[in-house]
Amino acid sequence: MGNDASKYCLREKNGVEALHNAGIKTACLVGAGRLHDGGGEVLLMEYLPNISHLSAFAQPSSESCNELLCAAAEMLAKLHDNGLEHQDCHLDNFLVTGQGLYLVDGDAVKQRNQLTDEQALRNLALFFVQLPLFLMPQLPELTHIYCRCRGRHSGEIKSQLDVLVRQQRADRQRRFLKKIYRDCTQFKVDQSKSRFVVVDRAEQSEELVGLIDHLDEAIAASELLKDGNSATVAKVVRGNRSFVVKRYNMKSLSHRLKRCLQPSRAWLSWRNAQLLCFYGVATPKPLAMVEQRVAGLRGKAYFITDYVEAPSAQAFVEQVGDVEQIQWLAQQFKVLFSLMRLLSISHGDFKESNFLVKNDALCVIDLDSMQLHHSEKALTSALAKDGERFMKNWSADPRLSAMMSQALSDISL
Repeated sequence: MGNDASKYCLREKNGVEALHNAGIKTACLVGAGRLHDGGGEVLLMEYLPNISHLSAFAQPSSESCNELLCAAAEMLAKLHDNGLEHQDCHLDNFLVTGQGLYLVDGDAVKQRNQLTDEQALRNLALFFVQLPLFLMPQLPELTHIYCRCRGRHSGEIKSQLDVLVRQQRADRQRRFLKKIYRDCTQFKVDQSKSRFVVVDRAEQSEELVGLIDHLDEAIAASELLKDGNSATVAKVVRGNRSFVVKRYNMKSLSHRLKRCLQPSRAWLSWRNAQLLCFYGVATPKPLAMVEQRVAGLRGKAYFITDYVEAPSAQAFVEQVGDVEQIQWLAQQFKVLFSLMRLLSISHGDFKESNFLVKNDALCVIDLDSMQLHHSEKALTSALAKDGERFMKNWSADPRLSAMMSQALSDISL
């Protein structure tokens, strides 16, 4: 539709034909036309029944995940051998059908006169960074399959591909974090002289909107989970839904003057929670963030999430009392530390009560001290402190301490 309809239509058509000519399964073009009023172009594509997106199989419990990812790696190798790259190769553009894996979105297919090795690897890296973090250990196998299909040796490209994956991940993260404080498809922002509010559009409801407009009253009338000088945390029930509201208080005039020009801790918690969700790390769903403002200066701030009913790590250990379950928990912390190193983040407060055990996963809470690091030295130092605080949780039980220490023994902290 619109002034550029012909351009986009031609690009989609050329992309579909290029995929077909390369022997890559895609929905076939069966017809084309123009709207009667001349306001747009129409392409008729083959209907593919009973499809699923590849993202639906990229789950820890999926038995077909590895097989499908290998097929996707082979498809990308064929794509690149034919001088093509797919510039939007996220998992939802790979369709799983009864006839195998299909690649769609011809508009994103670019034909190059000569696809260089760097361009091909950059495109492969783009696909890799779309994968959930738990699949990162499979990248060497997928790289091997890709190289085998192209007559290459995976050892020749490993270091270059690792760099490109890190770059692509950083680029995606930077683009995502740019939009979490502005009005867009995913978030709604309401800004005035007296307050700044950002809400997850998908989570908007009468209950949440009403809560945002009466936060202090709701906290005063609700169950307090924490009542400190710097922060007050309450469980607020509205209808059939429970929320956690964390209010960051101003302890004194000097504290207010110190904080008024800095991003509030609620602002940082919103960013950190969105970042964890972006990477699939379990944390209570971030719903909204509110900052009170006077002449543009920040005052009290509020961070609102879903309420998660689950035991803390220590409570879980006391409840189960089973060696296998405790070993499982230790492995979950090992995975978490590994992901933190991969993403260059530290938590900042690794006491056991900041980790809930919910649905066979660790749920991370209390995110206002979480930091993104831009140097290896700073990251290593911060993770070492997190590791020390983590081990302090279990110091009263030598057996438990030994199990936790063993799980982290092969991680560089």
